[in-house]
Formats: sequence, structure tokens, C-alpha cells
Amino acid sequence: MYFVVFIWLATNIKAVVGEKVMSFRKGLQAIEFKFDQSKLNLRVDSLGIMHVQGEITFRNYGSDSVTFQVILHKEDFFFLERNITDIILPEKVDAESDKNIKIPPKTTLSYPVDIESKLTGLKIPTTKTSGSISIIQKITIISENERKTFEFK
Repeated sequence: MYFVVFIWLATNIKAVVGEKVMSFRKGLQAIEFKFDQSKLNLRVDSLGIMHVQGEITFRNYGSDSVTFQVILHKEDFFFLERNITDIILPEKVDAESDKNIKIPPKTTLSYPVDIESKLTGLKIPTTKTSGSISIIQKITIISENERKTFEFK
């Protein structure tokens, strides 16, 4: 019984200490990517347009707001077996759209992903393909002067 209580206390202390340490970090170093709360669904239509929908979730442990862009790496789309490039989010739609994701201090944010991208090197018509990425293997966040990559292990 005492062993179970000790394990429970040790786990909770580790989580609290880890969160306190992260709160002293600045910029992208205070951001954590939530692998378990992020998921993407992909579909390629007969015209070669790739539709990506889902959400990616981040936690800002810092005391300042953080703005950044996200790179979804092409390696996560391996099952498409097509020539694709990395996807940068947010996608700039027009001159008025915000080109950064902004997370307030001490907040968890789920960013909705809903993009269409023409696949390169395709001969039309193509076969329809669909799939999902339940665990994103690698994602990079970038700001004006920082870059941080998260890899699922």
C-alpha cells in the first residue's frame, strides 16, 4: 500500500516540478506539442487535390504569449506514396489573414487544420486515397528567430 502511495506522489511531484521548470522558459522553449491530442485526416480526390483536416494541440507553459508557424513534415504523409512537400501552417489565404498561431500564456490551444493542396508530379486523373495520422511523428514550430522540433518517440 505504501509503495502505491509513494509511486503516486512521485508521479505528481514530477509533473508539478516539470511544469514549474517550463514556466521559466521563454518563446518557443515554453511550448509543448501534445502528440496525444493532435490528429489529422487526409483525403486525395480524383483531381489530385489533397484535403487535410483535423487539429494540432499545443501548450504554452510560459508567462508570455507566443506566436509561431507550424511545419507538418512530408514524412508523416508516407502512406500517400506521392510526391508532396512540407505543409506550413497557418496557410496564408489573403493579405489580411494572420500568418501566425498565437497562444496566450499558460494556455492549451487546439489549432484547427483545414487545407487543400495540389499534389505535385501527378498525372490526372488519379486514384482517390484517404487515411489518418493518429500520431504525428514530427512537427516543427518556427518564429522569427527560433525553431523547435518535436519528434514522437
